[in-house]
Amino acid sequence: MKRKFITWAAAFALLVTISASIQAQDAGTGQAQDANQNQVQNRAVRLSTVEGQVRILHSGQSVTDQAEPNTPLFNGFGVQTGDDGRAELQFPDGTVGRIPPDSSLSLDGLQEGAGDFILDHGMAYFELRGAERVRFGGYTATSAGAAVIRVKLDEAPGEIAVFDGAVHIDGPDGITADLHGGQSVRIAPKDSMLNVADLIEPDSWDAWNSDRDQALTSAASSATPASKSMDDAANPAWGDLNQNGNWYDVPGEGYVWSPYDASNGSWDPYGSGYWMNSPGYGYTWISGYSWGYLPYQCGLWNWYSGFGWGWAPGGCTPWWGGGSWIFNVGRGPGGWRPPTRPIMPHPRNPNWPRPGGGGVRAVGLQPLIAVHRTGPPIETGLPLRDRRTPVTIAGASVVPMRPVSVRPVYNHQPAQTPMRFNGSGSGATGSTVNRPGYTQAPGQNPGQTKPGYTAPRSAPSAPRSAPAPRSAPPPPPPAPRPASPKK
Repeated sequence: MKRKFITWAAAFALLVTISASIQAQDAGTGQAQDANQNQVQNRAVRLSTVEGQVRILHSGQSVTDQAEPNTPLFNGFGVQTGDDGRAELQFPDGTVGRIPPDSSLSLDGLQEGAGDFILDHGMAYFELRGAERVRFGGYTATSAGAAVIRVKLDEAPGEIAVFDGAVHIDGPDGITADLHGGQSVRIAPKDSMLNVADLIEPDSWDAWNSDRDQALTSAASSATPASKSMDDAANPAWGDLNQNGNWYDVPGEGYVWSPYDASNGSWDPYGSGYWMNSPGYGYTWISGYSWGYLPYQCGLWNWYSGFGWGWAPGGCTPWWGGGSWIFNVGRGPGGWRPPTRPIMPHPRNPNWPRPGGGGVRAVGLQPLIAVHRTGPPIETGLPLRDRRTPVTIAGASVVPMRPVSVRPVYNHQPAQTPMRFNGSGSGATGSTVNRPGYTQAPGQNPGQTKPGYTAPRSAPSAPRSAPAPRSAPPPPPPAPRPASPKK
Protein backbone atom coordinates (compact mmCIF):
# COMPACT_ATOMS: atom_id res chain seq x y z
CA MET A 1 0.00 0.00 0.00
CA LYS A 2 1.26 3.48 -0.88
CA ARG A 3 2.42 5.55 2.06
CA LYS A 4 3.23 9.23 2.10
CA PHE A 5 4.47 11.36 4.90
CA ILE A 6 5.87 14.84 5.42
CA THR A 7 8.64 15.90 3.06
CA TRP A 8 12.31 16.06 4.07
CA ALA A 9 12.22 19.85 3.90
CA ALA A 10 9.19 19.93 6.19
CA ALA A 11 10.81 17.41 8.53
CA PHE A 12 13.89 19.62 8.75
CA ALA A 13 11.67 22.58 9.58
CA LEU A 14 10.07 20.55 12.39
CA LEU A 15 13.50 19.67 13.80
CA VAL A 16 14.47 23.35 13.76
CA THR A 17 11.24 24.22 15.57
CA ILE A 18 11.83 21.51 18.18
CA SER A 19 15.43 22.60 18.72
CA ALA A 20 14.46 26.25 19.10
CA SER A 21 11.67 25.38 21.52
CA ILE A 22 13.93 23.24 23.68
CA GLN A 23 16.64 25.92 23.73
CA ALA A 24 14.09 28.52 24.83
CA GLN A 25 12.87 26.28 27.62
CA ASP A 26 16.43 25.55 28.79
CA ALA A 27 17.24 29.25 28.87
CA GLY A 28 14.08 30.14 30.77
CA THR A 29 13.38 27.42 33.28
CA GLY A 30 15.72 24.47 32.96
CA GLN A 31 12.69 22.18 32.61
CA ALA A 32 13.07 21.22 28.95
CA GLN A 33 15.56 18.48 29.80
CA ASP A 34 13.01 16.86 32.09
CA ALA A 35 10.32 17.17 29.42
CA ASN A 36 12.66 15.60 26.86
CA GLN A 37 13.34 12.68 29.22
CA ASN A 38 9.60 12.18 29.66
CA GLN A 39 9.30 12.26 25.89
CA VAL A 40 11.36 9.06 25.75
CA GLN A 41 9.52 7.35 28.60
CA ASN A 42 5.84 8.14 28.24
CA ARG A 43 3.07 7.76 25.71
CA ALA A 44 -0.13 9.79 25.78
CA VAL A 45 -3.77 8.70 25.83
CA ARG A 46 -6.46 11.00 24.44
CA LEU A 47 -9.32 12.24 26.59
CA SER A 48 -11.72 12.17 23.64
CA THR A 49 -15.13 12.87 25.19
CA VAL A 50 -16.11 15.09 28.12
CA GLU A 51 -19.73 15.60 29.19
CA GLY A 52 -20.84 17.17 32.43
CA GLN A 53 -18.49 17.37 35.39
CA VAL A 54 -15.18 15.63 34.68
CA ARG A 55 -11.97 16.25 36.62
CA ILE A 56 -8.41 15.39 35.59
CA LEU A 57 -6.27 13.77 38.28
CA HIS A 58 -2.57 13.07 38.64
CA SER A 59 -1.47 10.58 41.28
CA GLY A 60 -4.88 11.03 42.87
CA GLN A 61 -4.61 14.83 43.11
CA SER A 62 -6.79 17.23 41.11
CA VAL A 63 -5.10 18.89 38.12
CA THR A 64 -8.15 20.80 36.90
CA ASP A 65 -11.71 20.80 38.17
CA GLN A 66 -13.20 20.75 34.67
CA ALA A 67 -11.54 18.73 31.94
CA GLU A 68 -11.47 19.66 28.26
CA PRO A 69 -11.70 17.14 25.40
CA ASN A 70 -8.49 16.42 23.44
CA THR A 71 -6.36 16.60 26.59
CA PRO A 72 -3.30 14.29 26.33
CA LEU A 73 -3.11 12.14 29.47
CA PHE A 74 0.19 10.61 30.55
CA ASN A 75 1.25 7.88 32.93
CA GLY A 76 -0.29 8.39 36.38
CA PHE A 77 -3.06 10.65 35.05
CA GLY A 78 -6.74 9.81 35.33
CA VAL A 79 -10.29 11.15 35.08
CA GLN A 80 -13.07 11.32 37.64
CA THR A 81 -16.73 11.99 36.80
CA GLY A 82 -19.28 13.81 38.94
CA ASP A 83 -22.93 12.87 39.29
CA ASP A 84 -23.65 14.19 35.77
CA GLY A 85 -20.31 13.42 34.11
CA ARG A 86 -19.24 11.03 31.35
CA ALA A 87 -15.82 10.55 29.77
CA GLU A 88 -14.08 8.51 27.10
CA LEU A 89 -10.35 7.74 26.70
CA GLN A 90 -8.71 6.48 23.48
CA PHE A 91 -5.43 4.61 23.03
CA PRO A 92 -3.60 4.94 19.68
CA ASP A 93 -4.24 1.25 18.86
CA GLY A 94 -8.03 1.68 19.06
CA THR A 95 -8.55 0.58 22.65
CA VAL A 96 -11.27 2.68 24.31
CA GLY A 97 -12.33 3.14 27.93
CA ARG A 98 -15.52 4.88 29.05
CA ILE A 99 -16.90 5.82 32.46
CA PRO A 100 -20.43 7.04 33.39
CA PRO A 101 -21.21 9.25 36.43
CA ASP A 102 -19.56 8.78 39.82
CA SER A 103 -16.61 6.80 38.50
CA SER A 104 -12.83 7.15 38.41
CA LEU A 105 -10.36 5.69 35.89
CA SER A 106 -6.58 6.10 35.87
CA LEU A 107 -3.63 5.08 33.64
CA ASP A 108 -0.53 3.08 34.46
CA GLY A 109 2.25 1.23 32.64
CA LEU A 110 2.36 3.48 29.57
CA GLN A 111 6.17 3.29 29.56
CA GLU A 112 6.02 -0.37 28.56
CA GLY A 113 4.34 0.43 25.25
CA ALA A 114 0.85 -0.82 26.13
CA GLY A 115 -0.70 0.38 29.37
CA ASP A 116 -3.29 -0.43 32.00
CA PHE A 117 -6.69 1.02 32.78
CA ILE A 118 -7.30 1.09 36.54
CA LEU A 119 -10.94 1.37 37.62
CA ASP A 120 -10.66 2.95 41.06
CA HIS A 121 -14.41 3.08 41.71
CA GLY A 122 -17.74 3.17 39.89
CA MET A 123 -18.31 1.49 36.52
CA ALA A 124 -16.52 1.38 33.18
CA TYR A 125 -16.73 -0.06 29.66
CA PHE A 126 -13.69 -1.15 27.67
CA GLU A 127 -13.05 -2.08 24.05
CA LEU A 128 -9.68 -3.81 24.17
CA ARG A 129 -7.90 -3.92 20.83
CA GLY A 130 -4.25 -4.38 21.82
CA ALA A 131 -2.12 -5.39 24.79
CA GLU A 132 -3.84 -3.12 27.33
CA ARG A 133 -5.16 -4.60 30.56
CA VAL A 134 -7.93 -3.63 32.97
CA ARG A 135 -7.28 -3.68 36.71
CA PHE A 136 -10.07 -3.44 39.27
CA GLY A 137 -10.62 -4.48 42.88
CA GLY A 138 -7.47 -6.63 43.05
CA TYR A 139 -8.23 -8.36 39.72
CA THR A 140 -6.70 -8.02 36.26
CA ALA A 141 -8.52 -8.67 32.98
CA THR A 142 -6.52 -9.42 29.82
CA SER A 143 -8.02 -10.00 26.38
CA ALA A 144 -6.95 -12.62 23.86
CA GLY A 145 -7.55 -10.28 20.93
CA ALA A 146 -10.42 -7.81 20.52
CA ALA A 147 -12.90 -7.85 23.40
CA VAL A 148 -15.68 -5.68 24.82
CA ILE A 149 -16.23 -5.77 28.59
CA ARG A 150 -18.09 -3.99 31.38
CA VAL A 151 -16.71 -3.74 34.91
CA LYS A 152 -18.88 -2.69 37.86
CA LEU A 153 -17.57 -1.78 41.30
CA ASP A 154 -20.50 0.47 42.21
CA GLU A 155 -22.58 -2.41 43.59
CA ALA A 156 -21.20 -5.06 45.93
CA PRO A 157 -19.95 -7.53 44.98
CA GLY A 158 -18.16 -6.29 41.86
CA GLU A 159 -18.90 -7.77 38.44
CA ILE A 160 -17.26 -8.18 35.06
CA ALA A 161 -19.31 -8.96 31.95
CA VAL A 162 -17.90 -9.86 28.51
CA PHE A 163 -20.06 -8.70 25.60
CA ASP A 164 -17.69 -9.86 22.88
CA GLY A 165 -14.36 -11.71 22.57
CA ALA A 166 -12.51 -13.64 25.25
CA VAL A 167 -11.02 -12.39 28.52
CA HIS A 168 -8.74 -14.02 31.10
CA ILE A 169 -9.07 -12.90 34.74
CA ASP A 170 -6.36 -13.14 37.40
CA GLY A 171 -7.27 -12.48 41.02
CA PRO A 172 -5.68 -12.71 44.45
CA ASP A 173 -4.37 -16.01 45.81
CA GLY A 174 -4.08 -17.50 42.33
CA ILE A 175 -7.79 -17.18 41.42
CA THR A 176 -8.30 -17.32 37.65
CA ALA A 177 -11.20 -17.53 35.20
CA ASP A 178 -11.75 -17.41 31.45
CA LEU A 179 -14.83 -15.69 30.01
CA HIS A 180 -16.16 -15.37 26.47
CA GLY A 181 -18.90 -13.27 24.91
CA GLY A 182 -22.19 -13.46 26.81
CA GLN A 183 -20.66 -14.48 30.15
CA SER A 184 -20.27 -12.63 33.42
CA VAL A 185 -18.89 -13.25 36.89
CA ARG A 186 -19.30 -11.58 40.27
CA ILE A 187 -16.21 -10.91 42.31
CA ALA A 188 -15.49 -10.14 45.95
CA PRO A 189 -12.21 -9.75 47.87
CA LYS A 190 -12.81 -12.97 49.84
CA ASP A 191 -13.84 -15.17 46.90
CA SER A 192 -11.98 -18.47 46.85
CA MET A 193 -13.21 -19.19 43.32
CA LEU A 194 -15.11 -17.46 40.54
CA ASN A 195 -18.45 -18.84 39.35
CA VAL A 196 -18.97 -17.95 35.69
CA ALA A 197 -22.56 -17.38 34.55
CA ASP A 198 -23.79 -17.65 30.96
CA LEU A 199 -25.80 -14.45 31.23
CA ILE A 200 -25.39 -10.69 31.44
CA GLU A 201 -27.71 -8.53 33.51
CA PRO A 202 -28.60 -5.34 31.60
CA ASP A 203 -27.65 -1.90 32.90
CA SER A 204 -29.07 1.49 31.91
CA TRP A 205 -25.63 2.72 30.78
CA ASP A 206 -25.23 -0.09 28.23
CA ALA A 207 -27.22 1.99 25.74
CA TRP A 208 -24.91 4.99 26.18
CA ASN A 209 -21.87 2.80 25.59
CA SER A 210 -23.46 1.40 22.44
CA ASP A 211 -24.31 4.91 21.22
CA ARG A 212 -20.70 6.00 21.65
CA ASP A 213 -19.49 3.01 19.66
CA GLN A 214 -21.96 3.82 16.91
CA ALA A 215 -20.59 7.37 16.83
CA LEU A 216 -17.04 6.06 16.39
CA THR A 217 -18.25 3.69 13.68
CA SER A 218 -19.90 6.55 11.83
CA ALA A 219 -16.71 8.63 12.01
CA ALA A 220 -14.56 5.75 10.78
CA SER A 221 -16.90 5.00 7.89
CA SER A 222 -15.40 7.93 5.99
CA ALA A 223 -11.81 6.65 6.24
CA THR A 224 -9.64 7.24 3.15
CA PRO A 225 -6.39 5.62 1.91
CA ALA A 226 -4.53 8.43 3.71
CA SER A 227 -5.42 7.36 7.25
CA LYS A 228 -5.68 3.67 6.30
CA SER A 229 -2.00 3.72 5.29
CA MET A 230 -0.83 4.87 8.73
CA ASP A 231 0.73 2.44 11.17
CA ASP A 232 -1.85 3.48 13.77
CA ALA A 233 -4.82 3.36 11.38
CA ALA A 234 -7.01 1.90 14.19
CA ASN A 235 -6.65 5.10 16.22
CA PRO A 236 -10.21 6.53 16.57
CA ALA A 237 -8.78 10.06 16.33
CA TRP A 238 -8.44 9.62 12.54
CA GLY A 239 -12.23 9.37 12.35
CA ASP A 240 -12.59 12.91 13.70
CA LEU A 241 -10.42 14.18 10.87
CA ASN A 242 -12.42 12.25 8.28
CA GLN A 243 -15.66 13.78 9.51
CA ASN A 244 -14.47 17.36 9.80
CA GLY A 245 -12.34 17.89 6.71
CA ASN A 246 -10.91 16.45 3.51
CA TRP A 247 -7.82 14.47 2.60
CA TYR A 248 -5.89 15.29 -0.59
CA ASP A 249 -3.09 13.36 -2.33
CA VAL A 250 -0.79 16.22 -3.38
CA PRO A 251 2.15 15.57 -5.76
CA GLY A 252 5.39 16.49 -4.05
CA GLU A 253 3.67 17.05 -0.71
CA GLY A 254 2.09 13.70 0.15
CA TYR A 255 -1.17 13.36 2.00
CA VAL A 256 -2.63 16.67 3.20
CA TRP A 257 -5.69 17.08 5.42
CA SER A 258 -7.56 20.35 5.80
CA PRO A 259 -10.55 21.11 8.06
CA TYR A 260 -13.72 22.54 6.53
CA ASP A 261 -13.25 25.71 8.61
CA ALA A 262 -9.92 26.44 6.89
CA SER A 263 -11.80 27.91 3.90
CA ASN A 264 -12.17 30.98 6.11
CA GLY A 265 -9.07 33.12 5.58
CA SER A 266 -9.15 34.15 9.27
CA TRP A 267 -8.97 30.57 10.55
CA ASP A 268 -5.90 29.72 12.63
CA PRO A 269 -4.88 26.16 13.65
CA TYR A 270 -3.87 27.58 17.04
CA GLY A 271 -6.76 30.03 17.24
CA SER A 272 -8.77 28.17 19.89
CA GLY A 273 -7.54 26.07 22.78
CA TYR A 274 -6.08 25.89 26.26
CA TRP A 275 -2.80 25.63 28.09
CA MET A 276 -3.02 23.04 30.87
CA ASN A 277 -0.46 22.79 33.62
CA SER A 278 0.41 19.07 33.36
CA PRO A 279 2.55 17.80 36.28
CA GLY A 280 5.96 16.79 34.94
CA TYR A 281 5.41 18.46 31.54
CA GLY A 282 4.66 22.09 32.22
CA TYR A 283 1.96 23.74 30.12
CA THR A 284 0.72 21.45 27.34
CA TRP A 285 -1.50 22.51 24.45
CA ILE A 286 -5.13 21.36 24.21
CA SER A 287 -6.87 22.23 20.95
CA GLY A 288 -10.35 23.70 21.25
CA TYR A 289 -11.47 22.20 17.93
CA SER A 290 -13.57 19.02 18.24
CA TRP A 291 -11.17 17.10 15.95
CA GLY A 292 -8.07 18.71 17.43
CA TYR A 293 -5.88 15.91 18.72
CA LEU A 294 -3.64 14.19 16.14
CA PRO A 295 -2.77 17.36 14.18
CA TYR A 296 -1.20 18.77 17.36
CA GLN A 297 0.78 15.69 18.39
CA CYS A 298 2.64 14.90 15.16
CA GLY A 299 3.04 15.90 11.51
CA LEU A 300 3.21 19.49 10.25
CA TRP A 301 0.81 22.34 9.55
CA ASN A 302 1.61 24.22 6.33
CA TRP A 303 0.12 27.29 4.68
CA TYR A 304 -0.56 27.01 0.93
CA SER A 305 -1.18 30.24 -0.95
CA GLY A 306 -4.57 30.14 -2.66
CA PHE A 307 -5.70 27.23 -0.48
CA GLY A 308 -4.94 28.00 3.16
CA TRP A 309 -3.92 25.75 6.05
CA GLY A 310 -3.35 22.01 5.60
CA TRP A 311 -1.83 19.33 7.83
CA ALA A 312 0.59 16.62 6.63
CA PRO A 313 0.82 13.55 8.93
CA GLY A 314 4.12 11.96 9.83
CA GLY A 315 5.81 10.44 12.84
CA CYS A 316 2.47 9.71 14.51
CA THR A 317 3.31 6.18 15.74
CA PRO A 318 3.81 6.23 18.58
CA TRP A 319 3.55 9.76 19.94
CA TRP A 320 5.62 10.08 23.08
CA GLY A 321 4.52 12.39 25.86
CA GLY A 322 6.35 15.65 26.30
CA GLY A 323 6.05 16.80 22.69
CA SER A 324 2.57 18.29 22.97
CA TRP A 325 3.96 21.80 23.61
CA ILE A 326 6.00 21.90 20.38
CA PHE A 327 4.36 24.00 17.66
CA ASN A 328 4.40 21.74 14.63
CA VAL A 329 4.23 24.38 11.90
CA GLY A 330 6.39 23.92 8.82
CA ARG A 331 5.38 26.79 6.56
CA GLY A 332 3.20 29.55 7.96
CA PRO A 333 1.89 32.68 6.21
CA GLY A 334 3.97 35.84 6.46
CA GLY A 335 3.75 37.43 9.88
CA TRP A 336 1.98 34.48 11.52
CA ARG A 337 3.06 33.63 15.05
CA PRO A 338 1.92 30.79 17.34
CA PRO A 339 0.37 31.62 20.72
CA THR A 340 2.86 32.20 23.51
CA ARG A 341 3.27 29.25 25.84
CA PRO A 342 3.23 30.12 29.55
CA ILE A 343 6.54 29.35 31.21
CA MET A 344 6.66 27.70 34.59
CA PRO A 345 8.42 29.85 37.24
CA HIS A 346 11.85 28.65 38.22
CA PRO A 347 11.53 26.51 41.39
CA ARG A 348 14.25 28.54 43.17
CA ASN A 349 13.50 31.95 41.66
CA PRO A 350 9.79 32.66 41.04
CA ASN A 351 10.69 35.97 39.29
CA TRP A 352 12.64 34.13 36.57
CA PRO A 353 12.16 33.99 33.62
CA ARG A 354 11.34 37.63 33.02
CA PRO A 355 8.34 38.28 30.74
CA GLY A 356 9.41 38.75 27.13
CA GLY A 357 12.28 36.28 27.31
CA GLY A 358 10.69 33.66 25.04
CA GLY A 359 7.46 33.10 26.95
CA VAL A 360 4.97 34.48 29.43
CA ARG A 361 5.46 33.57 33.07
CA ALA A 362 2.40 31.78 34.47
CA VAL A 363 0.76 33.77 37.24
CA GLY A 364 -0.21 31.65 40.23
CA LEU A 365 0.27 28.43 38.26
CA GLN A 366 -3.19 28.57 36.71
CA PRO A 367 -4.34 25.00 35.92
CA LEU A 368 -6.09 25.97 32.66
CA ILE A 369 -5.50 29.06 30.49
CA ALA A 370 -7.88 29.71 27.59
CA VAL A 371 -6.60 30.92 24.21
CA HIS A 372 -8.84 32.70 21.67
CA ARG A 373 -7.16 34.38 18.73
CA THR A 374 -9.03 36.18 15.97
CA GLY A 375 -7.83 38.57 13.32
CA PRO A 376 -8.39 39.82 9.78
CA PRO A 377 -8.25 37.31 6.91
CA ILE A 378 -4.72 36.37 5.90
CA GLU A 379 -6.03 35.73 2.41
CA THR A 380 -9.49 36.05 0.89
CA GLY A 381 -11.21 33.90 -1.72
CA LEU A 382 -10.01 30.54 -0.37
CA PRO A 383 -11.87 27.53 -1.86
CA LEU A 384 -14.57 25.67 0.02
CA ARG A 385 -13.70 22.23 1.39
CA ASP A 386 -16.33 19.71 0.31
CA ARG A 387 -16.36 16.15 -0.99
CA ARG A 388 -16.49 17.05 -4.69
CA THR A 389 -14.79 20.36 -5.52
CA PRO A 390 -11.23 20.25 -6.93
CA VAL A 391 -8.70 22.56 -5.25
CA THR A 392 -5.17 23.73 -6.03
CA ILE A 393 -2.49 22.89 -3.45
CA ALA A 394 1.18 23.70 -4.05
CA GLY A 395 0.42 24.26 -7.73
CA ALA A 396 -1.34 20.90 -8.24
CA SER A 397 -5.05 20.46 -8.89
CA VAL A 398 -6.39 17.69 -6.65
CA VAL A 399 -9.78 16.34 -5.60
CA PRO A 400 -10.83 15.07 -2.15
CA MET A 401 -10.10 11.41 -1.48
CA ARG A 402 -12.97 8.94 -1.13
CA PRO A 403 -13.78 6.74 1.91
CA VAL A 404 -12.68 3.10 1.82
CA SER A 405 -13.86 1.12 4.86
CA VAL A 406 -15.98 0.90 8.00
CA ARG A 407 -14.99 0.28 11.63
CA PRO A 408 -16.28 -3.01 13.14
CA VAL A 409 -19.55 -2.68 15.05
CA TYR A 410 -19.91 -4.26 18.50
CA ASN A 411 -23.27 -5.10 20.04
CA HIS A 412 -22.93 -3.88 23.62
CA GLN A 413 -26.57 -4.14 24.60
CA PRO A 414 -27.49 -7.30 26.50
CA ALA A 415 -30.94 -8.80 26.06
CA GLN A 416 -33.98 -7.43 27.85
CA THR A 417 -33.90 -10.43 30.17
CA PRO A 418 -30.95 -12.56 31.30
CA MET A 419 -29.92 -15.02 28.60
CA ARG A 420 -28.48 -18.50 28.42
CA PHE A 421 -25.61 -18.74 25.93
CA ASN A 422 -24.10 -21.62 24.08
CA GLY A 423 -20.37 -22.17 23.88
CA SER A 424 -19.86 -19.84 20.91
CA GLY A 425 -21.18 -16.77 22.68
CA SER A 426 -24.42 -16.54 20.70
CA GLY A 427 -27.52 -16.87 22.80
CA ALA A 428 -31.25 -17.29 22.93
CA THR A 429 -33.61 -16.09 25.61
CA GLY A 430 -34.12 -18.68 28.30
CA SER A 431 -34.16 -19.23 32.02
CA THR A 432 -31.44 -17.72 34.15
CA VAL A 433 -28.59 -19.78 35.44
CA ASN A 434 -29.36 -20.38 39.10
CA ARG A 435 -26.37 -19.55 41.24
CA PRO A 436 -25.84 -17.37 44.33
CA GLY A 437 -26.44 -13.70 43.56
CA TYR A 438 -28.10 -14.30 40.18
CA THR A 439 -31.39 -15.93 41.14
CA GLN A 440 -34.14 -13.58 40.04
CA ALA A 441 -37.31 -13.54 42.11
CA PRO A 442 -40.62 -13.72 40.17
CA GLY A 443 -41.61 -10.27 38.89
CA GLN A 444 -38.39 -8.68 40.10
CA ASN A 445 -36.63 -6.19 37.83
CA PRO A 446 -33.00 -6.96 36.85
CA GLY A 447 -32.06 -3.67 38.49
CA GLN A 448 -33.48 -0.42 39.80
CA THR A 449 -32.30 3.08 39.03
CA LYS A 450 -30.02 4.03 41.92
CA PRO A 451 -29.04 7.47 43.24
CA GLY A 452 -26.23 9.05 41.23
CA TYR A 453 -27.14 7.37 37.94
CA THR A 454 -29.92 9.66 36.78
CA ALA A 455 -29.20 10.18 33.09
CA PRO A 456 -27.75 13.67 32.49
CA ARG A 457 -28.95 15.95 29.74
CA SER A 458 -27.18 15.21 26.47
CA ALA A 459 -24.91 17.85 25.02
CA PRO A 460 -26.29 19.49 21.83
CA SER A 461 -23.57 17.92 19.67
CA ALA A 462 -23.65 14.48 21.30
CA PRO A 463 -24.83 11.79 18.84
CA ARG A 464 -26.76 9.78 21.40
CA SER A 465 -30.01 9.59 23.31
CA ALA A 466 -30.30 9.57 27.10
CA PRO A 467 -30.09 6.13 28.70
CA ALA A 468 -33.38 4.47 29.60
CA PRO A 469 -34.12 3.84 33.30
CA ARG A 470 -33.18 0.41 34.60
CA SER A 471 -36.79 -0.67 34.92
CA ALA A 472 -37.10 -0.73 31.13
CA PRO A 473 -34.96 -2.32 28.44
CA PRO A 474 -32.50 0.02 26.70
CA PRO A 475 -33.93 1.46 23.46
CA PRO A 476 -32.02 0.96 20.20
CA PRO A 477 -29.56 3.85 19.57
CA PRO A 478 -30.50 6.49 16.97
CA ALA A 479 -28.39 7.03 13.89
CA PRO A 480 -25.46 9.23 15.04
CA ARG A 481 -24.91 12.71 13.65
CA PRO A 482 -21.37 13.98 12.94
CA ALA A 483 -20.25 16.30 15.71
CA SER A 484 -19.96 19.96 14.76
CA PRO A 485 -16.49 21.53 15.08
CA LYS A 486 -16.12 23.65 18.17
CA LYS A 487 -15.90 27.33 17.35
